[in-house]
Amino acid sequence: MPGRRTHKRNNHPADFAAPPLNTISTGYPFHVSQLQQMLYPGAVQNGMFQYVSQTPPVRYVFTQRNYSSAFGNVPVDHPQGNRTTFSSRNQMDRMRHESSRGMIVNQNPFQEQNSVPVTAVANLKVSICNEEGVWTKKNLYAMVKAFVDDPNAEEMSFPPTLSAAERHMVHEIALNFNLHHRSAGCKSERVLTLKKIGSIKNQEKDREIAALNGDRVKTIDGYQGAQRLPDEYIKSRMNEISLLLGPFLRKMYSQLKATAAKPLRNRHLVVVQPGLKKAPQGNAQNQRYRELQEFRRSLPSYKRRDEIINALKQNNVLIVSGDTGCGKTTQIPQILYDSEVFQKDLEIICTQPRRISALSVAQRVAEERGETCGNSCGYIIRFDNMTSPSTKIVYMTTGILLRRLHTDPQLNGVSCIIVDEVHERDVETDFCLLLLRDRLIEQQRNNQLYKNHVKVVVMSATVQIEKVASYFVCVCGGKAPPIISIPGTLFPVEECFLEEALKWTHLPPSAVPAISMLANVSEKKSKNHNSEDGNDSSIFEKIKATVFGETDNDPEVLVPYDLIFKLISYIHASSHDLSESILVFLPGWASISRVNTMIQRSPIARELSVLQLHSSLTAAEQQRVFYRPPKRFRKIVLSTNIAEASVTIDDIVYVIDSCLTKGTSYDARGNTSVLKATFISKANGMQRRGRAGRCRAGVCVHLLPRSAYEKLPEFLLPEIMRSSLEDVCLQVKALKPDEVCAKVLSRAMDPPPADSTEHAVRFLKDMGAFTSEKEQMTNLGRALSKLPIHPLLGKMLLAAACLGVLEPVVTIAAYLSGKSPFIKPLPHQKNAMRNAVQSIDNGLLSDHLSVMKLFDEWKKSNCSADYAMQNFADQTVLRSMDRIRKQLLRLVKDSSLLRKVEDPMRMASRHSSNLGLIRLVALWSLYPRIASVEYRANRNRKRPEIFCWDNKVAQCAMGSALAFKNRDDFRDRAFVFYHERMYLEANLTVFDASAVTPVEVALCLREFALRPLTDVPPAFLTDDESKMAPAFPFVLEREEEAKDLAVLFFDGDKKLYVTSLPVGLLLRDVRECMDYYLALSIKEVRADLFPEDLIRVLAYVVGYPFSDEVSAIDNNTSDKPVVTYGEEESLEPTTIDCGSAQLNDISGDEDDAPEIFMEDFEDLQMTEEEIQRAITVFGELAILNRQGGLRLLGAFEKGVQLRQVEADLIRGPEGDFVSEEREQKLRDEDAKKSDECDDEEDEDDDIIIAKAGELDIDDNEY
Repeated sequence: MPGRRTHKRNNHPADFAAPPLNTISTGYPFHVSQLQQMLYPGAVQNGMFQYVSQTPPVRYVFTQRNYSSAFGNVPVDHPQGNRTTFSSRNQMDRMRHESSRGMIVNQNPFQEQNSVPVTAVANLKVSICNEEGVWTKKNLYAMVKAFVDDPNAEEMSFPPTLSAAERHMVHEIALNFNLHHRSAGCKSERVLTLKKIGSIKNQEKDREIAALNGDRVKTIDGYQGAQRLPDEYIKSRMNEISLLLGPFLRKMYSQLKATAAKPLRNRHLVVVQPGLKKAPQGNAQNQRYRELQEFRRSLPSYKRRDEIINALKQNNVLIVSGDTGCGKTTQIPQILYDSEVFQKDLEIICTQPRRISALSVAQRVAEERGETCGNSCGYIIRFDNMTSPSTKIVYMTTGILLRRLHTDPQLNGVSCIIVDEVHERDVETDFCLLLLRDRLIEQQRNNQLYKNHVKVVVMSATVQIEKVASYFVCVCGGKAPPIISIPGTLFPVEECFLEEALKWTHLPPSAVPAISMLANVSEKKSKNHNSEDGNDSSIFEKIKATVFGETDNDPEVLVPYDLIFKLISYIHASSHDLSESILVFLPGWASISRVNTMIQRSPIARELSVLQLHSSLTAAEQQRVFYRPPKRFRKIVLSTNIAEASVTIDDIVYVIDSCLTKGTSYDARGNTSVLKATFISKANGMQRRGRAGRCRAGVCVHLLPRSAYEKLPEFLLPEIMRSSLEDVCLQVKALKPDEVCAKVLSRAMDPPPADSTEHAVRFLKDMGAFTSEKEQMTNLGRALSKLPIHPLLGKMLLAAACLGVLEPVVTIAAYLSGKSPFIKPLPHQKNAMRNAVQSIDNGLLSDHLSVMKLFDEWKKSNCSADYAMQNFADQTVLRSMDRIRKQLLRLVKDSSLLRKVEDPMRMASRHSSNLGLIRLVALWSLYPRIASVEYRANRNRKRPEIFCWDNKVAQCAMGSALAFKNRDDFRDRAFVFYHERMYLEANLTVFDASAVTPVEVALCLREFALRPLTDVPPAFLTDDESKMAPAFPFVLEREEEAKDLAVLFFDGDKKLYVTSLPVGLLLRDVRECMDYYLALSIKEVRADLFPEDLIRVLAYVVGYPFSDEVSAIDNNTSDKPVVTYGEEESLEPTTIDCGSAQLNDISGDEDDAPEIFMEDFEDLQMTEEEIQRAITVFGELAILNRQGGLRLLGAFEKGVQLRQVEADLIRGPEGDFVSEEREQKLRDEDAKKSDECDDEEDEDDDIIIAKAGELDIDDNEY
């Protein structure tokens, strides 16, 4: 991997074997045929379909066979000494097929061989030989992932032949897959064992059981002993904070008691997206209207109108399969509206997966009807409603329909719902089909409950129609719903491939990055081997192996930019008709921008009109692609897959298809996202080809070899199977409150993995949208479900309005909802860009605040492109941020959250200059996406390591303000919160991160508990096993000091901090008040209910107190905290360091603070019934969960008591007798512990030389 150090070991033969493994399975052997899928070339699951893509090649040497009748038929392995190299997916597919039939797989999988069934393989020993003698972290990652993906394997062991560096890498990989990992034994006998932990609930039970036995199971591999809390600046402000906080504590207690006795009453957040008050006037010209009517009559869909009407009259569900150009999207809604199938006063809704589709199709239909959009036909997309009381044909995005179901679950006023573009299988479309099927079933069972009976039309391209039909069998009396297939009207389209493209442009094959990299790999192999295996695998398999094994998963790297530019030039020179436009499909914005730049810098730029089509552009910018270019110009459209469906640019004649798409895949087991470079499917290719030939014969050039294109998969995996499901589960609970999410989603056309649903529900519980026990929706969850943005960003907007920092936080939310404005620099620009980012950050260590400052300065520069360029920012992304920011501000302003405020924007942004409050809101909103900053013990190295809260090792993105920072830069900021994380290669990387102090984190945790230091067992105060050192060492100088100290427990016992009792209680009270008044504001849907003096308290606690010299409405950001309000100029305060904060110490001594009694540790005195009613009203408030984080401590104390009772029973009459069995057991335990020793010093190398060994697969134990 570029930029990483390589550890070289000399004098090792190239055929040394990889580390041997021992895998234990509960059901059947973790067979070598499974390992073959990922060890040569290695199976990399791209989240959409599986590729064989790992280099270097690996040989399997089968050395022993033992048979047993305990298992079913499995393949017999090759005799000792026979070697075979599996280098193609076809070979492995054949082997897996034969394995399933219980057949021998001979040494040559390419030839037909005799085979006999066998009973089982009970013990296999296999030597894995690496032909190049090099193992990388990527190889080890593939091994562990194969173990994780096997549902029957429970344990995996690596023998002593691993080096320290190899073990270190396996430990890191195990963390990322949430596996239990442990090395035991000394030197030549040291074995590394991985075990699956199980579900989240099982993990918690196992930890409590261990605590009963006196063992503390670590939940994070960072330091988990007690540390000193860096809170000096709080001690100096105890008086001010306590005086301000006291009234709110008393009010909170009384209101909670009163609320528990009152009948339940909930308000709901109302998000207004008003349409037109009256239908717009305007008529089309008669000539244009007649032309459009004639065109309509020529469309195949219009010609089948009688068949469509009759089918829907007789059935509740109709499936329409239409080829590109048949007119199904524009004609079928009009046909149904103009017929007498439904009442004229009822709406016909047609959903679209993309905003541009809904907008453009609605405008086209309105034009065909001789009207202005918003009359009888209109559209609703996010932040834009072009409908009036007269609108009865409504095109809307699928997400808008889902949110309409919140307020109108019975769909009153709707006669028919048409779900279009089902073949795309996006998450919202699949969920919409699930809800509509449930509605039809309920409609049949309880006919009288519904005023109008909704009918459903499902429209799709000619793919997977049978699967869609079978999904609706249950609502059609056990029969498949009728299917109407409509042919298209395309002109002939000639399909060309990479071979022709290279011939036309006179470019060598190396112009294609994948083939260029493939040549480099082949050259490297030829140096190590005398023969080539080119005949053993297709070029497609080689390209896939290279593409998905060598590119750091960046799809932009794979785009053949020179070839695309040359093709555009060639077509422009060859085609003399400038009205023949060119459409280029590219994977993402970066590739669109780069091709655009290449064109603009070329001589042909003056003859081309280059337009871009991307989801981040405004509706007006997207609509430009439908207009004719100026005279003497040819139109070039650079687009992502947004132009694949429902977007008809009718002057396109030429299509250049890169055959690439950018997709984020969700790994449920690792609970991480992975940015993957993926090829399209054949279905995508057919849609892209269909964009050409709308007005005349066209040409589509696929930039893959013909043989490779033919081997593309038929379809991509449905998005619901490869996406995180937080937003989906939130919508599920809002629409189906009486069912658990897993049960509802199990009814999807393709149910998502159970792990994905479990992680999503846990995430929503942690962020406060669901209750922890019964998966009930809280008021926060209900409010978030109404907002058309991700739950985390919705939570951010609600908190920002309450704390008076709305405008700067909306800037951060706009940034997080899109992409980073910072561009990817060229190699020679990296240092300059890093300096620019650090200059903007100015020591804040915050990507969020850095982008906010960049945006503010860009706006002050009058949106200058020069300013953006000087700071390595993308002008287009900044403009997109500006547009989204305005939309989010309008969303909050028009909601019921600010309904009682005279000047909503002024009130909601009154503290916009306070960076501490801005950062606190971002942290509170993005929790639980936090990580601890750790430092290695016994090392001079100051570079930190990052452990995510779910115990996964991560690194900051290279372009982050936190990248390359050391311990001196972080100071007392011991945590990082982030918005997103994903794998780049085998390394987990966090994006959009900010560093914060333990005090700030304490205010935002799900569980926060407080215990006197004297009540905490010593096992919780130390962590001798950790390789990390405490960032803030705690040393108890005198025993008598312990009675004045308290231990803070962060989310159970993930982190422990020691502070004085007054400070600990103060933090607890501040946290509970903040939590309660935010819950109250959200419950009553009134941001003005959050007290102003409580905001002052929060500003004190986070180290950014208010100043009277700062205007209440000051939108300028400051990069240093201001001094406290009310200070006199004559004072000369001392400065206290608080990370980036500089506080002025002018208050009295800590001894003047109110006296704290031990009774303050008691819970709020409420009955269990009152607590449950309060939870129903407010959610799981912090004040109602003071002991929530101490379950483990309670189990530990109970275990101590039980062991004391056991010891008393064993002890003899004299008090000194111990049974011989127990004494022997104790001796055995001591001997076992003495056999274990610490691991050698870990190395930082990622590339190592593999050592010889064997692969042991032993199932005798099971």
